Amino acid sequence: MTGSLRATILKLGVFAVITLSLTGLLAAVIGNIQPFTRFYSVKAEFSDATGLLNTDVVKVAGVTVGKVAGSKVDIDPHTGRAKAVVVLKVAKNVAIPDNARASIRFRNLLGQRMVVITRDPQQPDAPALPRNGKAVIPLERTSPAFDLGIVFNNLRPVLQTLDPQSVNTLSRAIVQIFSGREAEVQQMVSNLADVSDALAQRGPVVTDLVTNLSSLAATVSAHDADLGSVLDSLDAIVSTLGRRSNEVARAVDNLGAASASTAEILADNRPGLDNTIAKLRAVLDMLAKQRSDLDAALRTLPSTADALDRATTYGEWVNLNGVCLNGICASGFTTATGSYATAVAGGMT
Repeated sequence: MTGSLRATILKLGVFAVITLSLTGLLAAVIGNIQPFTRFYSVKAEFSDATGLLNTDVVKVAGVTVGKVAGSKVDIDPHTGRAKAVVVLKVAKNVAIPDNARASIRFRNLLGQRMVVITRDPQQPDAPALPRNGKAVIPLERTSPAFDLGIVFNNLRPVLQTLDPQSVNTLSRAIVQIFSGREAEVQQMVSNLADVSDALAQRGPVVTDLVTNLSSLAATVSAHDADLGSVLDSLDAIVSTLGRRSNEVARAVDNLGAASASTAEILADNRPGLDNTIAKLRAVLDMLAKQRSDLDAALRTLPSTADALDRATTYGEWVNLNGVCLNGICASGFTTATGSYATAVAGGMT
């Protein structure tokens, strides 16, 4: 009897030790307790830290590197703007770059939060934050968590108007549609998670986009009368064209016939057109080479025209032999006065 009691007590003790050990391990995992790890403090400023609790995990690249050690509300005395300052305990052997971003994300479907620290891919060699407890990740490099409570509260009026029977019918239809397509649904959910993560990392860009869209909407609203006038004018134009559809159709047919005739004429006279274009190109090339002489001729053309007018004003006939015009002389001749010279021979009958 004594030996049996001793064995029972021994078994009970072993069971109690194992149970307490597993309970302690479970408590350490749930409470993120790391008794043998040394930490240093990093502060992160958030516009909203709702749902973030002490001992919530801090992760870098998906690995737990620390925990949340507390938070407080800080109000700027000059602007009155409030922000949440969260204290993060990070393991001593983990370096956080000074351009790192911090964001609050959901840890699981139960609503637990975590802080995720990411590096800037544009500056991978940035220096590390100091480990003296004074390092701060500023507000412009942090992102708050998405608040599902706001979504559910806004959806409440919509849900109240739904018919339960219709919801059941829709649910059965959805189940029948996705039955046997578990792999595709899982891939879709994974893709949606990637999209959500990308949007979360680009929170400032999305915010700027929404702000710009709001400004655009406000501008359009301010010019509502002008926009209405434009739409009314377009309506009048469309109505007029609609009433004259036969005329428009005839114009389009005539334009098509004219285009066809033009194409036929060009096709029949293609060799002649090519020859004309080639000669025109040669003339243009020659003019381009003699551009300076042409400029000089055009500049002195008024004085030359005056001289010709004086020479041809009297008499019934005049023979002119122009050997130099506007300073441009034929072969074997030179200007007499430096600007132009003209040999004139003739008489009156």
